[in-house]
Amino acid sequence: MIAKINGRIDFLDQERLIIDVNGIGYDVQCSTKTLSELRVGETVSLHISTIVRQESFCLYGFLDRVDKNLFSTLMSVQGVGAKAALSLQSVLTREELFEAILSGDKTALSRASGVGKKLAARLALELKDKILDLPLIGSQSMQDMPQHATNNPLLHDATSALVNLGFARSLALRTVSRIVQENATKGIDANMDAIIPRALRELSR
Repeated sequence: MIAKINGRIDFLDQERLIIDVNGIGYDVQCSTKTLSELRVGETVSLHISTIVRQESFCLYGFLDRVDKNLFSTLMSVQGVGAKAALSLQSVLTREELFEAILSGDKTALSRASGVGKKLAARLALELKDKILDLPLIGSQSMQDMPQHATNNPLLHDATSALVNLGFARSLALRTVSRIVQENATKGIDANMDAIIPRALRELSR
């Protein structure tokens, strides 16, 4: 089982790259976001998820363990294969994926190729708890983030109010979450009258 590859990039396109390791070329599939950060001729170190099927032996590469673990978590949902998982990681950033799953944003999740509304709903339902244990940035997980949507009715209500005004759920959730957290840090009690006007100002910029 291959877990990590270090080598020079020989070839790169929109779906994969070939890494030369001591004269041996490894064909590795990556998300478009990962590929956009790489250049031919550079030396790269990728965390690898190896998937062996009866008819294939495929390598999927990630710049850090968090994205590799997220890939595996996405694939734990029935109906989500490697292609759909990579597509999700291509069209949404890590933070956007976390937010879309936690908020049940089927529209955001179904932007990925191979993910329809039913599969998007299943992703949100099955991963809502699992996703909390994955680190979002560094070693910080969603469990460590105070006042989050999963246990804060105010955050949920404020986000829903902004969605009703026409804002995307993931963007509204991110904005409201930041405001609530900032207020909590300053010892300020948050309420709808304080959150909504500020959120509207920020979202309307």
